[in-house]
Amino acid sequence: VFTIKQTEKQIKTLRRKYAAIMEAYQDRQDATITFEQLGVDRLYVDEAHFYKNLSFTTKIQGLNATGAEKSTDLLAKIQYLNEITNERGVVFATGTPISNSMAELYTMQRYLRPSRLKSQGLYHFDAWASTFGQETTTMEIDPAGKGFRAKTRFARFNNIPELTSMFKEFADVKTAEGLKLPVPEYEIEIVKSDASAVQKELVDRLAERAKRIRQRNPIKLREGADPSSGKGMDNMLVVIKEGQSTALNPRILNADYEDNPTGKVSLCADNVYDIYQKTTAQKSTQVIFCDQSTPNSKAPYNVYDDLREKLMERGVAKEQIAFIHDYDTPAKKEQLFAKVRKGDVRVLLGSSDKLGVGTNIQNKLIASHDLDCPWKPSQIEQRFGRIVRRGNENKQVKIFRYVTDSTFDSYMWQTNETKQRFISQVFTEQIPVREAEDVDEFTMTYAQLKAACTGNPLYKEQFELRNDLQKLEAERAQYLDDHARMENQLNVHLPVAIKTADSFVQALRADVNTLNAHSQDESLVLQGETYRTPEEIGKAFAECARAIYDGQLTETPRGEYRGLKVSVVRGDKRGMEVALTGMSSTRFPIGLTTPEENASRLANAPKRIDEKLASAAAELDRLHQEVKDCKEGLVKPFAKEEEYRAKTRRMNEVSLQIEEQNRKEERAETKGLEQQNAATR
Repeated sequence: VFTIKQTEKQIKTLRRKYAAIMEAYQDRQDATITFEQLGVDRLYVDEAHFYKNLSFTTKIQGLNATGAEKSTDLLAKIQYLNEITNERGVVFATGTPISNSMAELYTMQRYLRPSRLKSQGLYHFDAWASTFGQETTTMEIDPAGKGFRAKTRFARFNNIPELTSMFKEFADVKTAEGLKLPVPEYEIEIVKSDASAVQKELVDRLAERAKRIRQRNPIKLREGADPSSGKGMDNMLVVIKEGQSTALNPRILNADYEDNPTGKVSLCADNVYDIYQKTTAQKSTQVIFCDQSTPNSKAPYNVYDDLREKLMERGVAKEQIAFIHDYDTPAKKEQLFAKVRKGDVRVLLGSSDKLGVGTNIQNKLIASHDLDCPWKPSQIEQRFGRIVRRGNENKQVKIFRYVTDSTFDSYMWQTNETKQRFISQVFTEQIPVREAEDVDEFTMTYAQLKAACTGNPLYKEQFELRNDLQKLEAERAQYLDDHARMENQLNVHLPVAIKTADSFVQALRADVNTLNAHSQDESLVLQGETYRTPEEIGKAFAECARAIYDGQLTETPRGEYRGLKVSVVRGDKRGMEVALTGMSSTRFPIGLTTPEENASRLANAPKRIDEKLASAAAELDRLHQEVKDCKEGLVKPFAKEEEYRAKTRRMNEVSLQIEEQNRKEERAETKGLEQQNAATR
């Protein structure tokens, strides 16, 4: 909880920062033009997600509330522009407004629609968080591995439909599906590699190391490690990183391990060379993403050099293989990208970040290879966007994703897929689920690591059930929304609409009957005078209209035509009109210089009323059919209700079994620790 002392301390810190900024400004004031002096009244920010790290004040302990200076600077400029443009002077453009957490929507709202947050009482982060988030505080091993620390994070977000609605008030969301851009069709192929004996052994060791960390008895990673300070001691961050390296290639950890001819690197080389051969005539290109074991390091082994050697052994020319890491300036990168676009470089290797934003190499890309799984869903999207992109001359492309069984790979891909599916709901017309897990950067608890390593079928079943239920819940939410809409239509909208439509049909039918009863008399009576010929009728309308327009006639000219009342009135657009009125009303404009046309419009009025009657009757029939459809729809159950209930029950059963297994293991570990402590005493 924020105390007065803490608040005063924060105020002093902010004042100190402000004073430092102003002092720096004063030193160069003579040569500085301020933002206000530039006269800017519109600001366009591309790749706006780079400014998502905005500081905020919170009472929630454990959250990282510090921000980046560039984000604070941008906020100051935007606040100025919002003030002078009524929040209409800033445009953000980004393909990934959410990358780490749903809380980033709060940042977007602070930038672009602060007035909405204030009007809803949600301007302060804690108020926003209490409305849309469920934070949880758990005890986790500290990075040193020698103790526990409290970690607060948003485990789940709720009221998602309302949050999405607020976001879309100022966000113009364009998806690939909605835009229907001319991008190639794509196929995703999962390339599975069986874990080698070395990988299985390393995974078992990782599970044991994680267990020891959990017991606060981590191993020493090097000679001279200090258990009291934690330096050189094992920790979960190291375990997770080594787990990823093990899945990619154990030689990253120890170059002396034998090369695995059926491992991910070799399988990738086979696929790349196969496509390279088949597309030589077209000079098609390929991109390989790998965020680990990058080149130019001092390590005795790295995946990049190994993969290049394997490709060259198979027959790919060395000059047609490039590493993005060798091109360290914008000019050099653009030269490389130009070669890839032409097909002079046909295989490009890089990381998610280095080949992410600003990389335009799609022209001849025929295949993309994901050697490892990145940390965040947004990075997967960036990889995907390099190849499935407008400007690719290929009609069909392939995306290969390499997974080593019984390692961290499957767990990371499944976790990211689940998070990406949730993010996508926010930016589509689908009905969002009411609550869902947050999409924060990938982390692993001890239980999750164990699930990824042990091969326990319950963990696999739990993950599959969770994915299935998320899809079913989205479909069920759509069904319930449709059900509520039909109830509202049936009970509120349709009765009123049918009553109105029926009255309109009856009025038109009465007017048609009146016109038919006077079909033999085509004369017009206007202002007490009778006009029989088209020329007389046309001139009479024109003279009345001109008299009204000139102010010579103040009363509305009235008369009769085939049993219906006639009047000459001013139209909505300052012109003059004839109103033909019975139980309904039909109007047509008066031309001051074309008398015969006026008469023709009057003669055609009965036909127009006939057409209106046919249209109104069809609309009444449609409304009655909608009533029937709604009644039928309301009695239809959710088609997958039984599947939803069965999988929900099974999910609860599996979760309870896993919890019981974990409790038994914890009791055994506790007993072992007690015996160990007793022996040392």
